Amino acid sequence: MLNNVSPSMDQLVTHAQTQLLPGTQQCVSDRLRFEDDIKHIHAQDLSLADEKQAWLSYIAFEVQREEPDRARLLYERALISLDLDLQFWLAYISFIQVTLKDASLVRAKFESRRSSINS
Repeated sequence: MLNNVSPSMDQLVTHAQTQLLPGTQQCVSDRLRFEDDIKHIHAQDLSLADEKQAWLSYIAFEVQREEPDRARLLYERALISLDLDLQFWLAYISFIQVTLKDASLVRAKFESRRSSINS
């Protein structure tokens, strides 16, 4: 069946292999050190301060690369263990206001956090 692949499909595969794959590999490689740092913190049961610093470094990396959606997802991943850190929450809310400019999301996050505290 592979022998019946049209030349245009062959060109697409070649393009993916020569143009897209190296960029994807670099993207993964750039982020792997941050993921490894976070995994190491969890494996070694290090302090929340260490974990917070690791997350903030990773988030700053994504912001510097102008990847606000990735940074937002990192904030949300970090909040799994940093939920009680008010300064981290304030940084996240500020990020949403300044970078994402999404007032409704700010309100929703604030209300969500407030209701979890009152529960």
